Amino acid sequence: MTGLPFFVAVFLFGAPAPPQDNLVSSSVRHEPSDGVFVGGYSVERSGLWVTEFYSRQGGGLPGDVPAYFARRALNTPEGPDQIRWAVSESCPEMKDVLGGLSDLPALAIRVPGISAYSSLLPTGPMTMDGASYAVWGNGRQADGAFVSMTMSSGGGAIARFVEAADRQMADCWKDSRD
Repeated sequence: MTGLPFFVAVFLFGAPAPPQDNLVSSSVRHEPSDGVFVGGYSVERSGLWVTEFYSRQGGGLPGDVPAYFARRALNTPEGPDQIRWAVSESCPEMKDVLGGLSDLPALAIRVPGISAYSSLLPTGPMTMDGASYAVWGNGRQADGAFVSMTMSSGGGAIARFVEAADRQMADCWKDSRD
C-alpha cells in the first residue's frame, strides 16, 4: 500500500508493528532442558519485555497435569537482561494467563475488496502510546495440521491480553525457578 491512503493510515494510527517472525524460534532456543516451549508474549515501550512459557512435565498421558514455568526478560542488543522466573505451583494466575493465550481469537487475513472489514484502515480501538504487542506459539489448524504463529498489534485483543497478563503475573516473578 503506497500513496495518500498509506500516509493517512500511518499518520493517524501509527506505523504497523515490525514483523517478529523469529519469536517462536528464539523462544525454542531459550528452552531449558527440562521444559518444552508453549507460547509467549511481548510488549515494547521503552524496551522489549519478552515473556515465554514452558511446560515442565506431564500432559502426555490421560490424567497427567502439566506444570508450567515462565521466563521474563528485557531484550537488549547485548542479549537478555533482568531475567526473572515464575512457576505455576506458586503462581496460580499463570494457568489463567495461559488459558487467555489459548483463547485469543485466530488471525483472519483481510483481503481488500473481498473480506468483510477489508479496509486497510483500522476499525477498532488503537493504542496511541506507541506500544507494540505480540503473541506467539505453536498450535493446530482447524484440520489438525501444525502451525507456528506470531501475531502483533498496537491495540485490540492482543494488547488487552498482554496488559492483563502482565498485571496478573506481576507478583509471580522471582530471581530463580527454585
